[in-house]
Formats: sequence, C-alpha cells, structure tokens
Amino acid sequence: MISFEKYKNGAPSRAKRQRASLLMAMYSAQQLSDIEDALGAAEGESTALRLRVVKYHFHHSLAREHAYNGFLRRLRLLKLALENVFALFPPTQSKPLSSTNLENAEINLQSFIFNTAGSLDNLAWIWVHENGLLTSKGKPFANSRIGLGPGYSEFRESLPTELLGHLRSIDGWFRQQEDYRHSLAHRIPPYLPPYFVQHADVERHNALQLAADAAVLNGDDLAFDQLSGEQRALGIISPLMLHDPRSRPVIVHAMIIANYRTVIDLGMRFIEELDVFSGTNRRARQGTP
Repeated sequence: MISFEKYKNGAPSRAKRQRASLLMAMYSAQQLSDIEDALGAAEGESTALRLRVVKYHFHHSLAREHAYNGFLRRLRLLKLALENVFALFPPTQSKPLSSTNLENAEINLQSFIFNTAGSLDNLAWIWVHENGLLTSKGKPFANSRIGLGPGYSEFRESLPTELLGHLRSIDGWFRQQEDYRHSLAHRIPPYLPPYFVQHADVERHNALQLAADAAVLNGDDLAFDQLSGEQRALGIISPLMLHDPRSRPVIVHAMIIANYRTVIDLGMRFIEELDVFSGTNRRARQGTP
C-alpha cells in the first residue's frame, strides 16, 4: 500500500535497493487502487474547501482578493496541472514517454510546484489582511516577512496555538516545497527522466549516444531519429522526479497527490480559524463582548 505521508517528503530511504523493482513495474495493482482512491478523496476535499471559502464573509477587500484571485485560482490550476500530469504520464504507463508528452508533463509538474508555493503565500496574506496584522513595532509586515514556513517566525506568532502547532509539525514539508520552488526558479528545475537504463545496457546506450551526437554534427536527422529510437528501446520507465543531484528522487504521482491534499487541508484549517480568530479580534477592537 502506498503511504502518501511517507512519500510526500521524498523517496524511501531504501531507494537504491528498491530501484530495480521500481523500474520494472511502476506500481502494483494495490498501489494503483490507492492512487485512484486518493484522487477521489482529493476531489471531494477540494470541493468542500471552495464552498467553505465562498461561504466565509471577508471583512477586508485585500483578504478577499487573495482568497478568490489568489488561493482559489491557484487551487484550480493545481487540480488542472495534476490531471494533466496523470493524463500525460499515467501511473499505468509501461513504456518510456514520447518527447512531447514528457516535456508537457514537466511543464505541468513545474506549474504545480510553483502554484503550491504561491497558494501557501496566499493563505498567509489572507491572514494578514483579514486580521489587520502589524509587526511587533506596529508597522506593516514587509512582503519578505509573510509566509507559513519555519522562516517566518514573527508571522507565525500571530497564529492560534493549535494552528501553529500543526504548521510546526510539517516544517519538513514546508522546507521541501521551498527547495522545489528555489530549484525551479534558480537552479535545476524539477524534471522527469525520460527513462533509466539497466546496468547491462549502459555501454550500448552510451555508444548509441556517441553515434547520435555524430549524426547531429553531420546534419543527418534520419540517423539521429533512428539512433534515438534504439536508445529509447533500451529504456525502462520510472515514476521518479529529480531536481538536484544532492537530493533524493521523489515518487511523482504520490508526491503531487499528497501535496495537493496538504494545500487543501491547510486552506481548510485557515478558513476555519478565521471564523473564530478574526471575529474575536474584531469584537476586541470594537470593544464589544
């Protein structure tokens, strides 16, 4: 059974020993069933969150703007990007993807990663505007000081105890999302390897690569296509996402489902706290019980 909590922070620690079996079959029948169940659960959770946000009466126009044109807009894009990744690179895929499908899957994966980071910032901005938060010096928060992750200590001090405790419990997840975002913007963007090659085929694959390079230099497109096809025939598909040589690979289908559901869960927690926390703050400012 796939544990989405286990996979959302990276590949299992025994990845090297498991790689051979991973490459031969991406997922077992039970794991495919778990993925399908998780997708169904995410659909219901997303609908419930959208309804909850729409029902909430915002008291600050900028908070509402971040909720509707920020968070909910990103939530729709996350859903679309997830669906596109699954359509272009289905968990049942048994052969290496075409170059077109691979590149389009990467485009949607990178959109998913960037909008995950943006959706978290939107939740922070909603909290700031709806509660009229100021720094300890009584000044507006600088843009760089607003966020949900562990690096935003002063912002976090404004949160109710239970919500703050939950954020701290997933600090590792926040750090991972920041690593993905930073890598996408500044370093090696997260990508899907076109395929992996078994050890016995590495020498043949490398020889074909040298021949393909020579075909490019000679302007022989026909030979290049043929040699590339022979390389691809040696490949074994894998569900891994890579982004940094120093980081562990991630199981892509499990990761994007887990991250999507985490964003939904955080959205629900924040909107529910707004009902209580913001109402209490407004009554206090108005001097009413």
